[in-house]
Amino acid sequence: MTRTLTVAPDRPGAYATIGAAVLDAPDGAVVSIAPGVYQETFDLADRSVTLRADSTAGAGAGSTVVIDATT
Repeated sequence: MTRTLTVAPDRPGAYATIGAAVLDAPDGAVVSIAPGVYQETFDLADRSVTLRADSTAGAGAGSTVVIDATT
């Protein structure tokens, strides 16, 4: 069974950052990311992890995931 880790800064029990979830994710895991802009960097070298936008958030404006590594 694939392990899924959820990233949603405003959701209790979820990871606040993508980087924190990636660090905890075992190989083969899925990191499900809530819509929003994430101003962070993280390392995926030598990792086998899937990053996926949270599909339960619905379609339309505001339902995208942006990783902004410029800061």
